[in-house]
Amino acid sequence: MSLKNKTRLFKWLCFGICFLIFTALQTSVFSRFPLKGAVPMLAPAAAVIVTMLDGSTDAVVFSMIAGIIADGLTGASGFYTLTLCLTSAVIMSLVEKLVARSKMMMFILSGVVTVAEHVLRTAVTSLFTHASSSEALWATMFPELLYTLVITIPMLLIMANIEQKFTRTSRYRR
Repeated sequence: MSLKNKTRLFKWLCFGICFLIFTALQTSVFSRFPLKGAVPMLAPAAAVIVTMLDGSTDAVVFSMIAGIIADGLTGASGFYTLTLCLTSAVIMSLVEKLVARSKMMMFILSGVVTVAEHVLRTAVTSLFTHASSSEALWATMFPELLYTLVITIPMLLIMANIEQKFTRTSRYRR
């Protein structure tokens, strides 16, 4: 295995460990302190951040794994796996053509994707369950967005630092 591949593998391991740490915090700490009944959902934000930082097909694989973990934690039976893969693919094509890769744009897109995932999840839930459960989901959308965006800031900074460190390291080793 070449040094470039080892560096790339280690970068993805760091992304994965960062995601797992924030997911563990989401399920163990933040779920105990809900904000108006809402708990943050970090998988969409992590998928957006990693896709914008890396911009390769590896980011779609990361999004798929993040979706599988989110589905396992929420019992969503494939919803997050499918939507995060599609979201990652769309963002990857947008980043190449339209969107600048700034931290502010990553933050804004994380919020947009979080709202879109919540609206889609609420619409799917309202189709298959009682109206009262979908009303509860609509009521928690804004607090969930705020809670998620607050937690997204440190995740964005850490993942951007990881990308910067490994980009700089691989540039010097060529």
